Order: sequence, then structure tokens, then C-alpha cells
Amino acid sequence: MGNSVFQFKQFEIHQERCAMKVTTDACIQGAWTPTSDNEKNILDIGTGTGLLALMLAQKANNSVIDAIEYDNNAALQAKENFERSAWAPNLNAIHADVTEYHFTRQYDMVISNPPFFIDSLKNNSAAATNARHNATLQFDDLVRIAIEVLAPEGVLSILLPTNEFQIFTEIAAKNNLCLFRKLEIKHTPTSAVKRCVGLFATKKTDCQIEVLTIKEKEEYTDAFKRLLTPYYLYL
Repeated sequence: MGNSVFQFKQFEIHQERCAMKVTTDACIQGAWTPTSDNEKNILDIGTGTGLLALMLAQKANNSVIDAIEYDNNAALQAKENFERSAWAPNLNAIHADVTEYHFTRQYDMVISNPPFFIDSLKNNSAAATNARHNATLQFDDLVRIAIEVLAPEGVLSILLPTNEFQIFTEIAAKNNLCLFRKLEIKHTPTSAVKRCVGLFATKKTDCQIEVLTIKEKEEYTDAFKRLLTPYYLYL
């Protein structure tokens, strides 16, 4: 398995064109986010190579998934990955600025692994910078877009580093988009939580918090294996 192609059980992610590489955290988000055929329309904001859209398509075979991406090379890569998959008719790669795009339907789910690291040093590469920072998509914009396009019972799934996740949660709450389920990701049992996945909706309820540890004693944990086995070719 080379750097340019990431093989999953039911699809492949080609990455030749794209600075936005497959990460374990993103795979966890795609696997953990609850999706079924009940979600008729799904929106993936900042799709990159199309990973999250493809993972959700595997779970929700009848869903139509729009995957929007600002970077032209990444959008082309996502389109090619979609066309290679079994769910090509249900996957739409859109090259556009999500803050300016006019959506024509509401979505039962919106998922995003958005740019992050608000205050950290930026990379000299514009593509890498946009992939890892909020240079092109502010959290306020993401919250506003989610509220505009989500159906009344719709759900937003977000993956962010811990500090940025807290900032996003506060912005969302001010706009009546409430966190109701949270996954805290730890690399080992003794390491700090570095990433969080959250589910948000307009209906306010108590938040359920889960913790996922990726490895223990250099081996993948049973919980990680259960979550990713439907997707990973080798685990």
C-alpha cells in the first residue's frame, strides 16, 4: 500500500493530485458517524480525496451524497475516486467555495473534517495550508452553512483537534446548534485527547461522551478494530 493509493475493503482512495491525505482520525470519524439509508441526502464539506463521502456511501447505499471541495486538484481527485467506486451514481463531486455555493436541497446529514489549527504556524504550501488551517473556511461560516442546509432533524458531524473543537462547540451553541454526542480520540491509554468528533443538532439534549483509544502496547485496541474492520483491508 503506497502513499498515493490507500486501499479499503470496498473502495480505494487515490491521492496523487491532493495535499489532503487520508488520516486515521478521519477514518474514525467516517466509521463512527451513525449513518443509514434513512439519510436520503448527505453533504460532505471539504471532501478532499472523498474519503468521508465514500465511507458514508458504504453505510448508506441509497443516499445521495454531495461532496464539495474548494481546491481544484482535490475536487478532481475526489471525482476520480467516486467514479472508481460502486456508488458512483450517488456521489457528486462539486468544485466550489462552500461559502458562496447555492445549495438547492436540504440535507439529513452534513459531515466535515474542516481546516483547523487556528493559531499554529502555517505551511509555505498554499494547498497544505488550506488543508490544515481555517484560512479558507471560518468556523462561523461552517456553522451558518450547516444551519442553512440541514433538514429540521438533520445532524452535523465534525472532526477537530481538542482546542478547536471547544471553540467550534461554543460558536455552534450561540447559534442553537447543540452538541449531543462526542467521541474523544486518544492514541494510547495514557496520552491526552488530541481529536474529537462531535454530532450536533438543533434539538438540545444532554451530551453523551465516549472515548476511543487507538493503540495499547503497540497493538490496535479491540474497540478500534471493531469500529474500523468494516473498512480497513488490513487490521
